[in-house]
Amino acid sequence: MLAWIGGEFDSEHFDPDEITFDDPAERFKMAFGICRNCINRAELDHKEKKNYIKYFFDKYIANDPDYFREYYSYTLREICYSRDDLEYWKKLLKPHLPKNLPDSSQWCKYYQAKETLKIQLHILDLLDDKKEFYDLIKRHYHQDQEFCLYYASRLEKDGRSKEAIIVAEEGLGLFPDHLSIEIRRFLNRFYKKHSPEKYKQNLINLFIQDRNWNDYERLKKICSEEDWKKILSIIINGLSKDRFGSKDTIINIYLKEKMFEQALKQVLAKRSLFTLNMYHKDLSEKFSKRYFDAYNELLIPFADSKTGRPHYREVIKYLKQMKRIKGFEDEFSKVVNLLKTKYANRPAFLDEIKDM
Repeated sequence: MLAWIGGEFDSEHFDPDEITFDDPAERFKMAFGICRNCINRAELDHKEKKNYIKYFFDKYIANDPDYFREYYSYTLREICYSRDDLEYWKKLLKPHLPKNLPDSSQWCKYYQAKETLKIQLHILDLLDDKKEFYDLIKRHYHQDQEFCLYYASRLEKDGRSKEAIIVAEEGLGLFPDHLSIEIRRFLNRFYKKHSPEKYKQNLINLFIQDRNWNDYERLKKICSEEDWKKILSIIINGLSKDRFGSKDTIINIYLKEKMFEQALKQVLAKRSLFTLNMYHKDLSEKFSKRYFDAYNELLIPFADSKTGRPHYREVIKYLKQMKRIKGFEDEFSKVVNLLKTKYANRPAFLDEIKDM
């Protein structure tokens, strides 16, 4: 027995740090994978497979536990590939199809109804049942951006590109910009070939919404120098209206365009040591005095804001950045001495700053 467990065993030994637990979700996912592979490798005919389809379907509908529901759905997608399998799955699903999507404010009900409809569309797509597919998607594409994109994509697949564009463009009017990104990407394939101005406008909107620098580069590539100046202004104005992360994007645009003065103004306006540190490499040498002064202005209030070694180490990190700005050695020494005097009663801080 001792040989089997590794040669020795101390019944009194216990170290919590040596204990590890498997992720139950990962373990469940692995179990599904093994089960799914066994079913597929057995090469069962439809009659033999029906019980498995019914089992996984019932589990999916029961939605218990709800955080594993996607695994039941995925397993059904993997084991149902013959026409008989798909028809049986469709038959099981039919009584559970919602007539309408609930209001999105009822998120749980909305999500479950949407997922059920997506499964039905998936089945109809694989069965190539065009009539039923289109009947279903037409009832719901105006309610959800994914269905709108699915509808447009299926129209394109069926060689109905003009209708696909109409549906996708309708979606742009139906859904908020942040939910229409994939619809815009779908349209880009058509606009690039046939509508240069729409392609350009679409890229502008995509970059403002998605901040994807590939869109930025594509846009710049198709613009004249004069056009680019105007479009740059449109982009920056558009980004300025968004409160979430837009300022950093604007700073990065200015840096890309070598508009360093404008970039500095944006950095200083944020009044943030974190931001100063982020753009230190790009701007501190070009604007050494203004950069040093900005650190100097913000550092004392920041140091005052908290106590504790992790915070003191943050202070030291910013001090090190200040020290790297050449030509301000005397001013830097004064800052360090001021901090040592101000926090003379904080031994931990003095310990962290001793090497500065």
